[in-house]
Amino acid sequence: MMKISSLFFVGSMLFTANNVMAADWGPCTSTSGVHDYPVNFDIDIMDASKNEAGTELKLIYSWTGVGQPFNFICECPDTYKTEKDTLIKVVSNLSTATRKINSEQYYRLTDELEVMTMIQGPSVMFRVPEANSQIPNLNNSSQDCKGNNLGQFGSNGYLSFYIAKPVQGEVEIPYTLIATMYASKKKNTYRDPLSTVSIAGKLTFTQGCKIDAGTVLDVPFGEYPSSAFKNKKGTIPVGGTEKEINLQFDCENITDGIQVSLRIEGNTSQADERAIDMGNPDIGVLVMDPNGNVLKPNDTNSSVNLNLGSNDSQKHRDATIKLKAAPISTTGNAPAAGQYSGVATIFLDMD
Repeated sequence: MMKISSLFFVGSMLFTANNVMAADWGPCTSTSGVHDYPVNFDIDIMDASKNEAGTELKLIYSWTGVGQPFNFICECPDTYKTEKDTLIKVVSNLSTATRKINSEQYYRLTDELEVMTMIQGPSVMFRVPEANSQIPNLNNSSQDCKGNNLGQFGSNGYLSFYIAKPVQGEVEIPYTLIATMYASKKKNTYRDPLSTVSIAGKLTFTQGCKIDAGTVLDVPFGEYPSSAFKNKKGTIPVGGTEKEINLQFDCENITDGIQVSLRIEGNTSQADERAIDMGNPDIGVLVMDPNGNVLKPNDTNSSVNLNLGSNDSQKHRDATIKLKAAPISTTGNAPAAGQYSGVATIFLDMD
């Protein structure tokens, strides 16, 4: 005889719901995690007058259609009949607030730049930071309680920059998280972030110096007997003289506080690396600054600052320098007879 003492059913029950019901209105949550909206920019500014500390580059860059929409769902009371407006909070991920201009908050981005961000929402512009900004439930069409609305909080927006100090040609911004957005049906009850906005790119002020038309860079040293170089290693040959090289440049977008320095590059003598090679192992040419200091070729630490004039109304300024050049014996030996020449290339650096 078989006795069945008990019977067990093992199984599972699956419950699904499209609505998040609660006792009260509450925060909204993305159904697929936090969405980042990456903004990449490359801004080139031709107007040199804007590269001055205290200049606001208002709405200098805008972006549209970045990233993908996402679903989010909000806590709503069981008894609701009509959805309330959705509230948005936007916070900055940048730690240092700097200044407000017309109630718009700037944050430190780099040593040179501060940034103010505006994010376009549905019928509403959000300024960073901002809290409890309403997205109207127009025509009772909101479906946030059911999770049927698509959020795009970060796909469109604007950047403004403030020049904290002049940009030396270009400033590069690495990937930087600048804003995080939250949503709720009730004031000050935000919980999980819905989306973020990040930026990366560069801002460039076109600047540079060019040599004036007609400037002669050929420096003739004349003729010397071979004996003039004998036993004169490292010094000017008998009867030799230094030659002056007067250089003048037209510089654009070089603001006050920026130094322009000159250095030289070229093939050097194997016997004396201070000297430009002249195609003969026994001779070379030294290039010197106005004080007689040798500008060592191919050495970024061997340079001299240009003399900068004042900016004109078009942000152009003259830059001048008086260099010296002299032939020397590199070995102390008498060189073979012949005609010799060398080439030095001028480089300008901005600091």
